[in-house]
Amino acid sequence: MRGNHILVYHRVVPDDCSAAMVGLLSGELVTQKSFAEQMKWLRKRYRMVSLETLIQRRDESTGLAAVTFDDGMADNLEHALPVLDELVIPASIFVIYGSIGVKRGFEHHRVARLIGEGKCQMVQRIASEFTKPRDQLKAVMSELTAKPTGELATVFDELYGDNEDDRFLDESEIVDLAKAGIDIQSHSVSHRRLATLTGEDLENELTESRIGLMKLLGKEVRYFAYPVGRSKDFNQDSVNTVKSAGYSAAFTTETGVVD
Repeated sequence: MRGNHILVYHRVVPDDCSAAMVGLLSGELVTQKSFAEQMKWLRKRYRMVSLETLIQRRDESTGLAAVTFDDGMADNLEHALPVLDELVIPASIFVIYGSIGVKRGFEHHRVARLIGEGKCQMVQRIASEFTKPRDQLKAVMSELTAKPTGELATVFDELYGDNEDDRFLDESEIVDLAKAGIDIQSHSVSHRRLATLTGEDLENELTESRIGLMKLLGKEVRYFAYPVGRSKDFNQDSVNTVKSAGYSAAFTTETGVVD
């Protein structure tokens, strides 16, 4: 039997996005054309269902697949939703509550765009010393993050300020997605690894995100996706706090068939 599967995406970018950026962020983004091809392939082989349906029926059905997105990037609305609508495929987006409306995406996404566009001599100099895209990205990030916090902020402001292409969804867009049938769920407040948090810090990451999203959407928020989501990124304290915060299910990025 094929089993049941939950797919995790992050970003869907336009087809004219630089090949270098796509390569640098391999595994974190796909072009809209690739996303559409993957959805068509899946729809032929699996029954595409909502996350809730898969959870409810995981013990009685096989061959189910649910599509999810982590983080809540604006391109989920612009480039993923049209494909999902056309193919009538449900999806869930796990939103980083504290990033709603933020016009600057993750730093490594911004750096990848800088490398891909080739417009910054400093970035190009560092990247040119490596051949593998991931090594290029790590090297540039390492040099930039070695700078003092204030200086790092200045560097990013000078190199790459607000950008529509790499921003997070704002409140109105999240509401629009929910109205379009996209399931909105929680991905913490600030995307910190829960295994590094304790006490109030841990509790606030989970409760503030859930309560804030429920107020915004006017509906229950029942599901949580662990930031990063590997086994080392959460622990039993995390699991217990997720339960006490009111979530009924939580999701990792560990590979395998959903049991």
